[in-house]
Amino acid sequence: MASIRVVRAGIDGGQIARIIALEDSYVRENWFEIDEICKLNGIPFNPTGERIGGNGRWRVFEFTWQMDAILFWNHFQARWLRGSEFYFPDKPADLPQLKLPPAYRFSKPRPERRCLAELRHEI
Repeated sequence: MASIRVVRAGIDGGQIARIIALEDSYVRENWFEIDEICKLNGIPFNPTGERIGGNGRWRVFEFTWQMDAILFWNHFQARWLRGSEFYFPDKPADLPQLKLPPAYRFSKPRPERRCLAELRHEI
């Protein structure tokens, strides 16, 4: 696994990369919310599947447009990556907020998964 170095920086036009990292455990627990919020806001992102850090603690996402990356970073409290370095830029004061889906979607329990054998007994 790659080691990660932390660097302090600012958002200054096109100087910062469009690669973001989220903690793996956060992605696993909140994947449906992340996916739905990005679709609702028209933010195309590429979850590369790449895991970095000790034991794959961080999961990498790439964005086509820098503004999409900035909005994602701001909403999900992600980390900026450039190579194997984390950047912690200061947040601009005038960033727009992402639209959120209706709250009822996240309060619904997900249907339980049942095995095929259980379903056959119901028929």
